[in-house]
Amino acid sequence: MRKSLQSIKHMINLTKQYPGLPDELKSFYAYLSDCGHSIMAVPKSLAEQHSQSDLSEFEAAVPVKYVLANKYLIHDGYIIINVPYDEVFGIDVDDGYEEY
Repeated sequence: MRKSLQSIKHMINLTKQYPGLPDELKSFYAYLSDCGHSIMAVPKSLAEQHSQSDLSEFEAAVPVKYVLANKYLIHDGYIIINVPYDEVFGIDVDDGYEEY
């Protein structure tokens, strides 16, 4: 389990899977009760601001559908993706990307 998920492990449904998920994304996948099918990723803006920090502190649940539709980078064991991020509300993508 990813370090970023340790404090919310009660929200993870381990029985859910995402059909056709690329192998390189499987270790980043989690089904969260409030977010649905998700990839734990670091928004590019945060990765740039905190490049010398432990990036697990900045991982957030990004809808799988969004990750698959956009370019991402795997760097030092983290998914880095250009995703809209709000300091108050977190990941801010269109609801159409969410899948439950």
